[in-house]
Amino acid sequence: FVRLERAFQLHQLVVRPNAVRSGPFEGLIYSTAEYSPWERKRLIGSYESCLHDTIRSFAKPEGPAYDRIIVIGCAEGYYAIGLARCFPKVPVLAVDVDEAVLSLTESMAKANGVEKDVTLSNRDAIYDLLELDPSERTLIICDCEGCEFAIFDGRGIPNLVNSDLIVEMHYSVQLITTSG
Repeated sequence: FVRLERAFQLHQLVVRPNAVRSGPFEGLIYSTAEYSPWERKRLIGSYESCLHDTIRSFAKPEGPAYDRIIVIGCAEGYYAIGLARCFPKVPVLAVDVDEAVLSLTESMAKANGVEKDVTLSNRDAIYDLLELDPSERTLIICDCEGCEFAIFDGRGIPNLVNSDLIVEMHYSVQLITTSG
């Protein structure tokens, strides 16, 4: 059985070299041939594997029913498009300040047939949090390389009462010296 499974995996690499092999986003199609080491981890299904069970539990029929999904720091679209596939008909807002990666997200959405469910934004994500309806159920994934402290600074927190959040924290120490 193991040999048969391995043969199938090798066949899939040839037939669909741009598709995620395992994990909660298995079958997600990458629309670009430019892969960094992060994309390779995503394609084989090992990227941030500690979150796989959590994402699968959210996506189960008995899991929470979301009114919207927001992915802050969407990069090329792995989480935004993966979640759009897991939650059909739930609007996904993909936020990133880098317009070049938003175009990759748009391409990935088209390659996966979810472009109608995904909205792209390059504005500061705090405004999206401030505009949330607190009565709606929202899933928020945030990986914004250090901006999370500015985004979740307290102003939008009252609107998150019915939200589930996964926030990757980036700690840094800044030494400030003053003379005088």
